[in-house]
Amino acid sequence: MLQGAGLENLGNTCFLNSVLQCLTHTPPLAEVLLNARPLGGSAEFDALRVTQQHVIRALQHRGRVIAPLLHAKGLRRVCRRSGKFCTLLARKVLRRILRSQCSCALKCTG
Repeated sequence: MLQGAGLENLGNTCFLNSVLQCLTHTPPLAEVLLNARPLGGSAEFDALRVTQQHVIRALQHRGRVIAPLLHAKGLRRVCRRSGKFCTLLARKVLRRILRSQCSCALKCTG
């Protein structure tokens, strides 16, 4: 069973934290992120890249509390531009991450 770090609430990041905890503690998803080469691109906020970094960090710091700074900063940047509520954007980020992971897994497994 995977056991990672707890996540600090950085102000309106409860939903984001729960999404990150689910991704970190779902073995097939975590396995893809842990075993793949660095994923994602060089976009200003690449959700897949920062999620891969987060999962690695969370599993390396078991029993501690870490802050999901890269995700929170990226979402806040998007929130400022769009004027939308961050919880809705966290859901969109989850969908984007899952789509990216699925396509990556398909490419990696042939």
